[in-house]
Amino acid sequence: MCYSKQIEGKEYLIITPGYISIDASISMEFKEKLVNIIAQEHYHILIDLVNVRYIDSIGLATIISALKELKNKGDIVLANLNAAVNTYFKLTRMDRVFSIIELEE
Repeated sequence: MCYSKQIEGKEYLIITPGYISIDASISMEFKEKLVNIIAQEHYHILIDLVNVRYIDSIGLATIISALKELKNKGDIVLANLNAAVNTYFKLTRMDRVFSIIELEE
């Protein structure tokens, strides 16, 4: 699901992955979706992880790869992380790389 929302003065494309985990089994598919979104010149992306219960290093690398694809043209914000996913981002210190927010509908 994708929709746009104004957040702090920027128009973000909000995507909600249809996965309960972002891992090696779906990383290529998810990366293709992100690359296609960036190719359509959506440079401010918010990934709503509300349904994601697990992420592994390959899943994290997929999101980092999309951030690199932006090449300083925009940003990726992560929203609605559950406790386990949030802990993973803190342990890997990726909470310093990505803005992490609670998204209100």
